[in-house]
Amino acid sequence: MTTKGQDNKDESSDDAHSVEKAHISVSAGKVFNRIGATAELVGTGKLSINESGLHFHSVDEASAAGVDITIPFGNYNNVPEPFEVAIDIKEFSQAVGTVANRHDEVEFTYGYGNDSLYAHIGQDIITVPELEDPEKKRTLELEMPSHDRDEFTASVEITSFKLAGVVAGIGHSCTKNDAIALVTREEEFAVARQTNGQSYTNEWTPPEDGIRSIESDSDSEIVGLYGNSYLEQVVRALPAEWTVTVNYAEEFPLHVEVVDDWRFFVAPRICVDNHENDEGGRVEETAEAQAVAGCEQDDVADQEARAEGLTALQDYRREGI
Repeated sequence: MTTKGQDNKDESSDDAHSVEKAHISVSAGKVFNRIGATAELVGTGKLSINESGLHFHSVDEASAAGVDITIPFGNYNNVPEPFEVAIDIKEFSQAVGTVANRHDEVEFTYGYGNDSLYAHIGQDIITVPELEDPEKKRTLELEMPSHDRDEFTASVEITSFKLAGVVAGIGHSCTKNDAIALVTREEEFAVARQTNGQSYTNEWTPPEDGIRSIESDSDSEIVGLYGNSYLEQVVRALPAEWTVTVNYAEEFPLHVEVVDDWRFFVAPRICVDNHENDEGGRVEETAEAQAVAGCEQDDVADQEARAEGLTALQDYRREGI
């Protein structure tokens, strides 16, 4: 992190602005509350400036979760040349967040002769640290899937506080490999625990005052299964007391939307019929577990086959989800 005082800023302003490629102001609270809250879910991401505002996008390494955030411009914007930089979210928050939380707006400029991103906060100019790890930067090329509303069979509007409460309640009884079931039936929405492909248990129903609306495209029960750790990280990133829209379907990705410019994605857990447990029932696994299990069962070309299986999984998710 590089910090320059006001004297240095004035001294170099003519040279700096002569090569400035972008200069905007945005809400400091939105930048650090929204982007900073996704650190546990994705860890790294792409920060860019375009005609819509400050944009943050990331998909985790397993292609199992993602986030897409746009923060509208504040009082000033001049973007003759759009750009993007890769960031580590925790480093970004540590470098800029502790200073920015004392101000209403933060100005970002890009350029200054070395294609760096700077945050102008009060009397300080702070260089935003760019992600250097090539492996982590490679995963940022993954795209977050986009779906039309009619592809989902269930849509629930609920306050984020009530959703977080029931997910946390179920999560306390879950193991790492358990799934959380989102259940819609008639005019009811519930959250439950699901283990090893068995019927879900420990069903929790959010208080009615937290649910704004429930829409379902089916008269029968709709159950979407999602990894509990991913879902818990998503609800922890949501702002308290906002109304969020939860869209899902059976064996289909979960989309959680907060207003029009902030959305999360979680890949589904899928039950497979051709893999049976001791009682002959279905075993519910993540696609990652299936890829690794296939390598172990075949017992050939272990490391290479394992890598190929996981690569195929990521291709499947990019193209098929």
